[in-house]
Amino acid sequence: MTHGELTERIEALANRAETAPTEMAAAILEDAWELIAPLWNLSSVALAQKAALFAGYMDARAFLDAAMTLVPADCWHEIKGPRKYLNIPSPAPNYWSAHLAKWNHEGDVMGWAATPALALCAAALRARNT
Repeated sequence: MTHGELTERIEALANRAETAPTEMAAAILEDAWELIAPLWNLSSVALAQKAALFAGYMDARAFLDAAMTLVPADCWHEIKGPRKYLNIPSPAPNYWSAHLAKWNHEGDVMGWAATPALALCAAALRARNT
């Protein structure tokens, strides 16, 4: 797969996370894991540990914790609840938002979705493309 094809797949999955209903969270998070886990520059032991964490969170249906495993190590994150008031502008009212940025303030990315886990998943996927 070329870099361009990978970038397109990651963005398509981020878009899917943003438009998915709540009940699709597990499937989207698993797709995200399968897509980006091979991209990490981790030893096989470290990757196995991270995979075990992800699987445990998914088994417990702790989707927000599972989504956190997708966030790049060099990023900070912020999650905000739905914005239901007209005086607070948002491109996706009534959706959760997640903001990720590298510690050096390069490559800010956002995600909006029906759940905090899906919003974080979308933002984490986009952070991989920056």
